[in-house]
Amino acid sequence: MTNITNVDTKTVLQRSSGTATPTKSGSPAAAVPTENGATQGDQLSLTDRALQINRLLQLVEKQPVIDSQRVEKTSKAVSNGSFFVDPTSIAGKFANFENALRVISR
Repeated sequence: MTNITNVDTKTVLQRSSGTATPTKSGSPAAAVPTENGATQGDQLSLTDRALQINRLLQLVEKQPVIDSQRVEKTSKAVSNGSFFVDPTSIAGKFANFENALRVISR
């Protein structure tokens, strides 16, 4: 099995000359005729994990990059001296993040 990294699935699908519909690995995809005479049996199969990652990417893309309300609230708290840093909470969040990275990289 070939390990492919740093592949943008949207770019790959958009650059394709035909229409591709992602399907689970092993399930047949409908043959789509293409303008450049590519094989009519061309298909794209994605593993369950790839489909899950694709769904997660779509959810993440819908989220705002900056939470304006949270920035405003934090700025006010810093300005008036009421901003509190809880080192235990931050350490726990770092640990959870590291564990999540380990799970993803498997």
